[in-house]
Amino acid sequence: MSTQFEQAQGIHEIEWLGREVWLVKEAWGELVIAKMGAQVLHFKPLGQQDVFWLNMSAGPLLTAAASVKKTGGNSEAVRGGAPLCWPWFGPHETDHSLPNHGFARVVQWQLDVCRLQSEGALTKLRFSPIAALSTDLSVSFDIEVSDNVLKMCLITRNVSDQIQPLTQAIHSYFLVGDSEKVQVNGLKGCEYIDKLAANNLAQQSVELTNIQAIDSIYKHAGEVVLRDEVLGRELIISKAGSGSTVVWNPGALAVQYDILAGQREFVCVEAANTAHENIMLAPHQSVSLEQSITVIPLVL
Repeated sequence: MSTQFEQAQGIHEIEWLGREVWLVKEAWGELVIAKMGAQVLHFKPLGQQDVFWLNMSAGPLLTAAASVKKTGGNSEAVRGGAPLCWPWFGPHETDHSLPNHGFARVVQWQLDVCRLQSEGALTKLRFSPIAALSTDLSVSFDIEVSDNVLKMCLITRNVSDQIQPLTQAIHSYFLVGDSEKVQVNGLKGCEYIDKLAANNLAQQSVELTNIQAIDSIYKHAGEVVLRDEVLGRELIISKAGSGSTVVWNPGALAVQYDILAGQREFVCVEAANTAHENIMLAPHQSVSLEQSITVIPLVL
């Protein structure tokens, strides 16, 4: 999906694809963040293609069916972009009636800080939930944007007097020309948990190519390069404060995830801290989870 907004440079509160969003237009390009979940839905560097995939079929993005995934109650989270999984990743450990991937992506957030490019070298935004999501943990979300670079940072603080567990992820759906023709470089040699093979532990012997059905949690703290010759670009995906890199695509099982078409148009590469890191926050301790995406055009 190619998007072009007509608004002037600056920040705007608009409705887009049935969602209340913030639209930022600056010299570096366009950014859209949903008020629900502070979820980045769209990042398009100037003169480049969209970085993120959104669930769609023929015509506009479906906003009442296939583009949203019910997560409990009346809340719905858009599948695509970069949802925030917090304060747990996957199903809740003890109560499976709670929303998958936590509360952060299914509540309203507010914009606390907005520094546009005219005020400095970077566009800087900070968001927080309108209402507290936990009595024990607080969370905020920072975004920085410059030419061809998007940096996202999820900041958690233990506000209690007890040790608190934490799992989390920035669940990025990267737009690709064809998932079976991209290369995901940087995971060779890493151990991983294969969730499609009864959580068996394996080792990645070669770089990832021909991506079909995959749901793997890699023990990996470094950088990944998503090379896409179909779209003519590389996405350099770096991170900090993360011990796991999750790679996901549903393959032939896409319909089970309300993805009616286009599963070969994305690959999820997620900066995460899963149960395997066993993060336990000491009272009043803060931690940050960062993911940075740099867009590099290929000369083929």
